[in-house]
Amino acid sequence: MKNLVVAVLTVAALQTMAALSTGAKVQPQNSAPKEVKSAAADTLDPQLRPTPVRMRLLARSYGDSVVLRWAIDGFPEWRYLTQTGVNVFRYEPSAGLEIDTIAFQLKPLSREQMRQRYSQTDSVALLAMGSLYGTGSLTADMTPWTPGSMGAFVDIEQDQKMRLATAFLVSEWRSDLADALGLRIVDRTAKKGHTYTYIIRPAVEDTTGFFLIESDRIMALKNEKYRPEPYAVTLSDSVVGHGQVVLRWNDQKNGSFEIYRRRKGDKEWTHVNERPYLPPYKFESQNEDAIFSNSVPELGTYEYAVQAHDAFGDLTEMSAPHAVTFRDLQAPMPPRITQIVIERPNRQDPSAEVWANIYFSKDTMENDFVRYVPMYYNERDSLKSWRLLSEKYVAPEDTMMRIDVTHVSTGMMTIAAVDTAGNMGYAMPTLLRVADLNPPKAPVNLTAITKITGEILLLWDMPDSVDVQHYEVFYANDLSHHFVSASENEMITSRAWQDTISTNANQRYIYYTVRARDFARNIGPFSDTIRVLRPTPNPPTAAHLDSTYTSRREVYMRWAVGGEEYIARHYLKRKMESEPDDRWTTLAVFDGDSVAAAGYYLTYTDRPAINRNDRYEYMVETVSFWDISSGPSASLLARVRGDNYIEGLGLKAFATYDSRNKQVRLTWEHAAVPDGAPYYYCIYRKEGDGADFRYVINVDSSERLFTDRLFAGETNEYYVTIRLKDGRGTTPSNTVKVTAPKPKDADNN
Repeated sequence: MKNLVVAVLTVAALQTMAALSTGAKVQPQNSAPKEVKSAAADTLDPQLRPTPVRMRLLARSYGDSVVLRWAIDGFPEWRYLTQTGVNVFRYEPSAGLEIDTIAFQLKPLSREQMRQRYSQTDSVALLAMGSLYGTGSLTADMTPWTPGSMGAFVDIEQDQKMRLATAFLVSEWRSDLADALGLRIVDRTAKKGHTYTYIIRPAVEDTTGFFLIESDRIMALKNEKYRPEPYAVTLSDSVVGHGQVVLRWNDQKNGSFEIYRRRKGDKEWTHVNERPYLPPYKFESQNEDAIFSNSVPELGTYEYAVQAHDAFGDLTEMSAPHAVTFRDLQAPMPPRITQIVIERPNRQDPSAEVWANIYFSKDTMENDFVRYVPMYYNERDSLKSWRLLSEKYVAPEDTMMRIDVTHVSTGMMTIAAVDTAGNMGYAMPTLLRVADLNPPKAPVNLTAITKITGEILLLWDMPDSVDVQHYEVFYANDLSHHFVSASENEMITSRAWQDTISTNANQRYIYYTVRARDFARNIGPFSDTIRVLRPTPNPPTAAHLDSTYTSRREVYMRWAVGGEEYIARHYLKRKMESEPDDRWTTLAVFDGDSVAAAGYYLTYTDRPAINRNDRYEYMVETVSFWDISSGPSASLLARVRGDNYIEGLGLKAFATYDSRNKQVRLTWEHAAVPDGAPYYYCIYRKEGDGADFRYVINVDSSERLFTDRLFAGETNEYYVTIRLKDGRGTTPSNTVKVTAPKPKDADNN
């Protein structure tokens, strides 16, 4: 019975808590619930009903208390709650049906109360007051848009978002302002180790139907001691000046921070900021990094770390240290150019040698100042940057430098004072006026990129292009010809130029060279001449058979080939006539120039394997320098039969007479037939006094015996030959003569 009572009480408590969280009124258990219906809400068009907005509740336990923070997404709903208040309830499951009211109709302080509590110099408090009670709220007649238009509504919405975000930000920055704005509640009656559920809901329900505010809850919060959370952010830095750094880190959750610094190797941290640091906040870009600027008293390597104030005002753990190295970025004081004197020592040829005597001074001599560097700039320089005017080392104590400017035209110059860290302080630029009497140098590294369609792209480098006004390209079809201008009507200012040539010319090469002109109309020497293979899409002429001869073992052939200059190679190929076209085998590759030197004739003698059953097929394929093929030439067919007789088998016949069976027994022997070719034996016989041997029979190669009837007193002669199935054969064996004995001879035996 006791367990049943406890279960009933627990269910009742949960029902009550659910009613509180949904905003329903809690009625006594012995009374029927009352239905509250708003006439205004019933008359609204369903399409105009507001979207429910949920309150957001956060809670943190400290063992001796529980701190609650709340917020809401919509500005109109927040203003409604600041005027009507919120209720906060606490429920402890272990305490049965007891529900405690932590806050009833909690509202912000009034304008007068805030003015009495906070000083007029407290800028953050004034920001909080302005978000709630400020008189500068944007109205429809204050926007540049027509009142009632979409633009006016958007501007008003942005202003309301700004005010709402400001209120929540300052409540995170300072807990006293969160209390003043009614956004923070401290439950000091919570017992340590107990578990609670907290519910927040509007204190007064809206009966107009314009606000649908949903409550929120924190379930099963155990009141125990708070442990700071780890702060896992990654710091990055940008050294922006001498001893100055800008730190960055990404934190989309917290709004104020503490920054610490120490020299690398030290143990103690130095607190850099005096008050909690509030980084610039951008309402339209929530993912912006937090940035912090800092200066160090001395150069060296330092470590930085950051702590964050969370939504409850507590500090997180310190982030991982981030090392920043500060190097010397302070440039020396610049010198001052006082005079430039141009000197031409060679009176016979003033352009042969030109010197500039440059006088300068420097008022301050820093301890780390090590040398002067003269620099030169010409607006015609394609790099558009300052260059070294001389590689000469100029000591700090010098006040004059002498520089060779023979190949320098009029431009601006300066002198940089350089310290040990490479920092430079530049003198005020001064005009360096030099009359240009020297031609530009010859271009170098002339190369060509060709296309099969006839375009040739020429590329080259220029040792010194500052004084070059334009380039001129010349070409010739042969080195013995006079070079003519290929760019006569063009002014080439870049180090690249494209030419288009005919693809039908029967010439293998075209030759190019380049020269430069400067702004003083001086003409430079020609570059090295390059030879460029003429592009052509035309296939070379296919070869044709001029003559051929086939012996028993060799095939001699002579092919006539085309005379185009762009022929690179000739491929002689062979296959069996019965084989498919993909079985061509390359016998030889002939260089196009070598064949041309031989009168455009290609000769070859082939000794293939003997094949009496199939013919060999030959053809020639000609390929240009552009890998364009002539295709296969007409074929040559040839049969290589070899000798009709096979020598060296040592065929020898033997014969005996079998008197009992009255027959001749003929046998023979020989060496192995080459290549395992199939063969058989042919038996020849001459009877008695006959004049000729006559063919008798074939004998399979697996047998070496022949029997022939021979009567008493008769005489026969025999010999054997080997016949291969491809038509070849051997010379006859030795002749054997057999005489059958007469009866009386038989009796004597």
